[in-house]
Amino acid sequence: MVDSKFKTILVILFALILLGVFMQDTKAVYLSSGGSCGPYTCKCKNIFGAVACQATCPSNNCGARCKCGPFEAKCEVLWCGPYHTCINDVHYFNPKCVSISWSAGISCRYSEVEPCTDHWTDSYRCSGSYLQRLYVERICGRSTCINIETWKNYQYCGSDYCSEWSSNYCKDDDVYHKRTCHDRGCANKACYDNIYTQEEKVEECGSSSWTDEYRCLGNWRQRKWINRGCSAGSCYETSEWKNYQDCSLTCFPGVLNEGCKGGTYTCKDGMCGFPLQSCSPPQYTDSGVACECNIEKGTVIRVCSGSGSCVSAEEKCDVDCGADLACQGLKPGDEYPGDPSKVCCKGEGVKIRLPEWYEAAP
Repeated sequence: MVDSKFKTILVILFALILLGVFMQDTKAVYLSSGGSCGPYTCKCKNIFGAVACQATCPSNNCGARCKCGPFEAKCEVLWCGPYHTCINDVHYFNPKCVSISWSAGISCRYSEVEPCTDHWTDSYRCSGSYLQRLYVERICGRSTCINIETWKNYQYCGSDYCSEWSSNYCKDDDVYHKRTCHDRGCANKACYDNIYTQEEKVEECGSSSWTDEYRCLGNWRQRKWINRGCSAGSCYETSEWKNYQDCSLTCFPGVLNEGCKGGTYTCKDGMCGFPLQSCSPPQYTDSGVACECNIEKGTVIRVCSGSGSCVSAEEKCDVDCGADLACQGLKPGDEYPGDPSKVCCKGEGVKIRLPEWYEAAP
């Protein structure tokens, strides 16, 4: 008897378990897109039909969910506010619970408004050698994106510098080199790089000039000349002898006091002046011109050679030495032309030869 009652109880319990399994249900109230929020009510009943629990939304912007089963009866109100929210720095908006989802781990589906993304602006400024740009850091707070603006170094404009010097080159007969330089910095909200060429004199080669050294070459007085300049990027210095003074063309009238109209120098030991020549004008005087006279007789004893020297000649009457014109070219003592009582060169009278007296013996 006892066994049959026990079996009956077991059967009833098993039936109840099966009924609870098949009767377990989740009742939920939710809105589809386009609807309006609650209030809504959900209820859980037991096997006897009595209300085990219920949840009712007291206002809009919420939903009710009831989970009913033989061993569980849970009813709750779900809120999907506020309208705006922040999730992982993204701003979301839920317009009146339009997208409530009643899946496991209940959550409200929000529409994304905007991500709170950091970004650069188009505002710039200079700070020393750095170009700064305005940076906006955006965070989601108080259900909206909040901007935090900060000036940040954006680009280093660089510092001044110059390239290596070039190879040496010639300019204005001196040695130079050059290089490219950069004037860098920040101005007017932008980087700048002003490029210019820097030139520098490396060596001054000096000017060509005379020295105080002299020498003779024939009648020429020569002086040493120093050539200075630049070639192939280097200074050079060479010397050469240049004709400086033609001694034979330097005339000094009256220096000889020998009847010539003047005298010219020759060159010796680098100087004009010795020995003196005695033809005037210098070496261009025709040959045969008197350059040395016997003034007492009126005769020429030396004549110009035509090449700048005075040479001995046959003694003859010469008007340049004081002879009468009628006697030009005659020898001293020749009969004066047209007057037998005179002789050349200056028309002297002829002395009468008296006969010699001698005593005769008686």
